[in-house]
Amino acid sequence: METRTILIIITLCGLCLSSLSSETVNYNGTWHNQLGSYMEVTSTSTGSLQGQYYTALVRTGSGAIPGVPLVGFVATDGTNSTIGFVGSWFNSTVVTWNGEYKICQDVPVIFTSWIMKTVTTSCLESPLSTRIGQDCFTRFRQLPLEDGECEQTQPRNPCNTPC
Repeated sequence: METRTILIIITLCGLCLSSLSSETVNYNGTWHNQLGSYMEVTSTSTGSLQGQYYTALVRTGSGAIPGVPLVGFVATDGTNSTIGFVGSWFNSTVVTWNGEYKICQDVPVIFTSWIMKTVTTSCLESPLSTRIGQDCFTRFRQLPLEDGECEQTQPRNPCNTPC
């Protein structure tokens, strides 16, 4: 075989592997964080993202917080992917998440940092109304159910949570 033919085959194989790895960056579906909140998202081939976010703060009874709309974007180079999305609660709080999709220990994970900003009534309160944190989203519920059992056994949990 000629050197040129071998180089063409290697190049084609590299392109095939690159396209396969981009298929693994799939945001569609349900993602659970380490606190019990979850989001249901759909992404498009153009990089836009939409969905609903359900907080674990209050989920049942008369004080239940409904899911809030999420909008955002994903960016990928075929092997690596970043994500950014935003949600708004009660016309007074906005939360933005920025993160990265990774496969850790064979588990799809979205690692994010978030900033929450709440409306205040005075300039002096404004600095106190900003919270910053991190979330680790997986495809499986990370906290035990009410009976103490995990929804599914997940031997490799890169978020270091009970399930």
